[in-house]
Amino acid sequence: MEMTAQERRLSLGAVMLHMLGIGLTLGLTFPLTSLTLEAWGSAAWVVGLAGAMAPLAILLFMPVLPSVAQRLGAVRAMMLGCGIGIAGLVVMYLVPSASGAPTAAAVPSKATPIVPADPQDVPVNDDISAVARNAVSAR
Repeated sequence: MEMTAQERRLSLGAVMLHMLGIGLTLGLTFPLTSLTLEAWGSAAWVVGLAGAMAPLAILLFMPVLPSVAQRLGAVRAMMLGCGIGIAGLVVMYLVPSASGAPTAAAVPSKATPIVPADPQDVPVNDDISAVARNAVSAR
């Protein structure tokens, strides 16, 4: 089935918009995932491995993606890919990791305050104790 010039432009625009969304999503999720894993106390190798998963998945699935897009259609294939990505992010927060990361349900009950109520409770090095106590006291 031949497409008209307008249909080609609209298709190209849709693909470009989708790729922009994917680029923004990857650009945001890589650093946020790393920061989240670090906050959960994950080992550095776990953080690095998690950061390598998306590029590795792209390399592994690139050979089969054209046949998936041909079989499902481009729009359905893109929706499936987005759904898998969203599911992966949701699962990350719902399933505790091997490093003891809290589940989403446990976070509010086990959360510790970021700033201690008493500035004297702040553990600081001797070299920066005055600066740190002044910064905490100012809050």
